[in-house]
Amino acid sequence: MPGVEPQLESHLSMAMNTGLTESGLKQAFDLIEKNIGRQQAEAARKSLAKVVAARPEKQPR
Repeated sequence: MPGVEPQLESHLSMAMNTGLTESGLKQAFDLIEKNIGRQQAEAARKSLAKVVAARPEKQPR
């Protein structure tokens, strides 16, 4: 659905805060592409890229 990208980005950020990984989310988007459609998967990938770019880098301990 067009126009829901900000909400999706919020959900993706919360998912990553609770332990989901970028790799795992990308795998889910591959399934979306295969079973639902490429356009929807690409929209999700773009939102994930924004979320990852905005996240602070982890500092080595």
